[in-house]
Order: sequence, then structure tokens, then C-alpha cells
Amino acid sequence: MALAILTACFEDNAEALLLGCAAALEPEANCPLDTRIQCLKTMESVSLRVHRGSEDADSEDSSDGEAADHSALTWPAQAADLLLYTLTNDPSIRARRAAMKTLKAAQGHLGCTGRLIKVLLLKCRDRDKRVQLSAYELLASMDSGELNGNAEKEEDHIIELREPTLALLGAYLKGASLSIGSKPATSD
Repeated sequence: MALAILTACFEDNAEALLLGCAAALEPEANCPLDTRIQCLKTMESVSLRVHRGSEDADSEDSSDGEAADHSALTWPAQAADLLLYTLTNDPSIRARRAAMKTLKAAQGHLGCTGRLIKVLLLKCRDRDKRVQLSAYELLASMDSGELNGNAEKEEDHIIELREPTLALLGAYLKGASLSIGSKPATSD
């Protein structure tokens, strides 16, 4: 209930709402699981609402020739960091699933960074199959030039993660069924 009131109050200030919800994701906040999940869902809905608003603005003809820029939502760095932290470190599968859904909704607002790629590569090996598949889908939706360029800027150990994971990603894109913990078939 309090989150719904907060959402209504900050409807026109998405960045403040994102920061408020992200504060509940901090480990020091020690929030219960349901609160963390509700905050992640609110962050997801903010991103989706802004995305829908930008589509509506693109489809409308403006009389003065200038459409409002609803797509200008830039996630505050702290909110993005806490989202990635939750996705990487939260022990709850439900929280990681909610964080992945939020990340999918916010992808266009976060940009393609080396840290995001690193987290997605790690999540390709998550214990939960739905989190894994979502990570593959997000990696597959990224521009390959950005993906390679930003991954190479990251630390050297990302290359160790990247090679086998990209082979699995290739198998996923070709429609092969992936079994958890297995390696893709290689041709000799």
C-alpha cells in the first residue's frame, strides 16, 4: 500500500521513484523478500510505462513539431548498480527472477555496459533455468558490436566466462534445447 502511494506521488519523477525502490534492495536495508520483489516490480513498471509513453509520443503528431521525450529516462547509476547486485547476489530465486524481469524492461534505459554483460554472462549459469534463459534472451537481443566491444573492455576474466557462454548462446539462438550444466555439442 505504501509503495502504491509512493508510486503515485512520484509518477512524474521516475528517477526519484527508482532510487527509492533501489534503496530497499541494499543489503543494509534488510528488507523482507516480499518488499524487495514489490520494489523490483515497481521499478519494472516505471520502465515499461516510460517505454509505452515513448511509443505513444512517437505515434502522435505534435502540432508544434516537437514530441515530448519520454524515452529520456536514464536510470540513476545507484539504482542500476543495486538492480545488478540483486540479480547477482540475492539468494532468493523469486528475487532474481523479478530482477531479471526488471532488467528486461529497463534494458533500453541502462545501455550496454561491460558490467551488464558480465552479470548476464554469470546469470547464464544461474541455478534457475528461467533466469538462465532470460539472460540468454537479453544477450541475444544486444547489438553484437556493442556486446563484443564492451566485453573486451571488461577485465580479462570475462573472456574465460564469455567463450563457453557464447557457444551456449549460439546453440540457444539456433533453437537447440539447453540442459543445465551441459556443454554444447561440438563437431569434430
